[in-house]
Amino acid sequence: MKHKLDNKGISLAMMVGLLLLLVTLTATINELVIRALRAAHQIEAADRAYLAAEAGIEDALYELSAYTAGYETPPLGDSEVRHDDFDDTLNWNNEWQIANTDINDCGDMEEWGQTYEPEYCGRIYEGQKLVINLFSNDAVTTGVGTNEINDEASVVRVLDFTDFFIRFRLPRSVVSANSAAFSGTPRLKIDNDGDYDGTPATLNEDGADPIAYPPNTCNYSGNIPVPDNDCDGKEDEDSPQDPVFLWKLIDDAGHFFEPLRGCKANWGAAVPNLHPSGFPSSVFCEETFYIISNEVFADLNEDTVYGMNETGAIQSLAEFLDDYASSANQLQLEILPVAPFQFINMGADLEKVYFPYMEYGITYDANLDDLSATYFSLRSDGYFQDFKQSITTNVIPRATTRLLDLTIIQQ
Repeated sequence: MKHKLDNKGISLAMMVGLLLLLVTLTATINELVIRALRAAHQIEAADRAYLAAEAGIEDALYELSAYTAGYETPPLGDSEVRHDDFDDTLNWNNEWQIANTDINDCGDMEEWGQTYEPEYCGRIYEGQKLVINLFSNDAVTTGVGTNEINDEASVVRVLDFTDFFIRFRLPRSVVSANSAAFSGTPRLKIDNDGDYDGTPATLNEDGADPIAYPPNTCNYSGNIPVPDNDCDGKEDEDSPQDPVFLWKLIDDAGHFFEPLRGCKANWGAAVPNLHPSGFPSSVFCEETFYIISNEVFADLNEDTVYGMNETGAIQSLAEFLDDYASSANQLQLEILPVAPFQFINMGADLEKVYFPYMEYGITYDANLDDLSATYFSLRSDGYFQDFKQSITTNVIPRATTRLLDLTIIQQ
């Protein structure tokens, strides 16, 4: 008896299996496509939210171009906050703000010594001029509608300062780690002429003091003694009297207050260093800095700092600020570091120790006004549908120093 194979059942099972496989592949591919489309939509929506935030920053910069230090707009979340609406149907908009006060915070610095509690702090970096604005722009910033930029007139006034006081110091952590470096005098020792080779003889060897640093004859001077003990052709450039930074007050109309030449006395000086005029000298030098409890510092007190104004009259900083209180000019304090930010450790190693910056803290009374920060903080939040992107950036306001207004330091 012969049997014949019947493949009909097997073919049916195979076809059902193939159909199931095709359905599964189709569903998988469809899910992948949906996920890809969803991801692409999310990326596009996030990009649009970022572009909205970027537009807010551009609006802030455009508005800020017409104003100066002290200008602020209502903060994010305020009912008067600056904002755009690009398309209400898609919920595409942004909010942005300009901040310039209460942002030079002292909270991120180590505690200040001698019970000093500054309310305005910052850092000075080597070779970078610091500009502190002593005026405020009081232009009206409220009432600006959607998709509009403030067009109110700029209103500038110098703050009515009293008890203006600044303390400059090295970072306390650097001082604590190198306490032996600040023994003897001056407390702060800097190799300004760059010839220090690890021996005390090459530090502060050129000085203007004829007793501690007597003149010396050099090959280039013949038999004439010159104040250049290392005969490097640089006179008085590396002494305890070397300036660490120069400073002055100046406005956009040519008025200025320049400190009297000569080193300002430090806390330990029995008699203040005097300018030939008989007034205290006011330049911040190596010997101006003092040390108490691992804090190396020097102070600028409006009552004890004297300078010369543009008329040639000598007065205290307090008198200058008092005379200036009603001015509508843009008065700024400019500070320029002129010494390397490296001190010599006079301990066993006699090495140069770099410090990354110098800190400063300010106390003042300006009739409840806030001192403008050294920069503007711009923040913008952009929205598109359910997505939000934020951008924060800082902008340094323009300085008042005019072209070719130069300070030349000869060493």
